[in-house]
Amino acid sequence: MIRLISNERGDTPLVEAYRTLRSNLQYVCNQHKCKIICITAATSGEGTSEVAANTALALSKNNNKVLLVDGNLRNPVQHVVFNVQNKGLTNAVIMDEDLTIHRNIVPHLDVLTAGEIVEHPSEVVDSSKLSTIWDYIRDEYDVVIIDTPPVLDVTDAIVLAEKSDAVMLVVKTEVASPNDLIEAKKRLTQVGIPLLGSIVIDV
Repeated sequence: MIRLISNERGDTPLVEAYRTLRSNLQYVCNQHKCKIICITAATSGEGTSEVAANTALALSKNNNKVLLVDGNLRNPVQHVVFNVQNKGLTNAVIMDEDLTIHRNIVPHLDVLTAGEIVEHPSEVVDSSKLSTIWDYIRDEYDVVIIDTPPVLDVTDAIVLAEKSDAVMLVVKTEVASPNDLIEAKKRLTQVGIPLLGSIVIDV
């Protein structure tokens, strides 16, 4: 179950943690001129989708125009988290439908869902149509957060990262081994993607 800061009552430790992350992320992004940021992990089960959703929510509180993209086409969850129809990326890229963006889920936050499950999701993330969508959202939003699959599970995360400006790596200490983290970092840096830092949870 994904816990959202928008459902918290008061200034809980979770809310404060994401406020700190927001401040740090905004500082680093200003330094590196980053707008499109992938949130990924080495392996599955590390909480990437929860971190992506809450990071987007936190950024929207500063009145930034934020878009959360569900780039996990194999196991999408953001449409469930935000209770919207799962009509998004695959519908536009594979089915040639108009791009559907769910507007103002909360003030200043839009959501682009993964869309219907397709047989070959790697063809979606590596398509020229997706690059066109990325050009559009780059112009339209102040910051874009992309929820991606784990780096070591499928190549989708690397391809999406290559189309982005930077990556944040989620680390759940009881799930990912040191070797997993080393290999994930190696794969990201091999393609020249700036790694802004790590978000360590459940320490």
